[in-house]
Amino acid sequence: MRKIIAITGTPGVGKSTLAKILKSKGWAVLELNRAVVRKKLYSGYDKKLKSYIADQRKINKYVKLWIGKQKNERIAVVSHLSHLLPTKLVSAVIVLRCSPIVLEKRLKKRKYSKIKIKENMEAELVGVISCEAKQKHSAVYEFDCTSSVNSAFSGTEKVFKGQKVKRKQIDWLV
Repeated sequence: MRKIIAITGTPGVGKSTLAKILKSKGWAVLELNRAVVRKKLYSGYDKKLKSYIADQRKINKYVKLWIGKQKNERIAVVSHLSHLLPTKLVSAVIVLRCSPIVLEKRLKKRKYSKIKIKENMEAELVGVISCEAKQKHSAVYEFDCTSSVNSAFSGTEKVFKGQKVKRKQIDWLV
């Protein structure tokens, strides 16, 4: 079975930055959020949140086809939705985390609406994506990307190679 790494986290934690690094190191990377829009993998549009409503069934089908076309051994699917992929498609999940205070600054810089900033900060604060990932997948690794994605990159490489990676749980509430 091919080893597929899902890279996930709330918006603004560093997923796109890590995706660029992985691509530069020869990984095949599917930036799923872009595919959702380009390939119409959604069921509608939320005007209040100004975002598409992803259709997980369409996403799963598309990702399975995309993976099947890849020649590269090192494959990553990057999105705040990638942890929702079926366990039969994903070998491990990397959850990127970021201090909610720093996350707020990043999202303001991106000109996110106040409601989206609040929603994403709260999700990061309580670890919604990490919790969802752990409920669905057995191999879940968290990396703090508050100051850099370097540890996430080296950790992703180690996970792919089957090397030992310390599993730590990041808790912003302590």
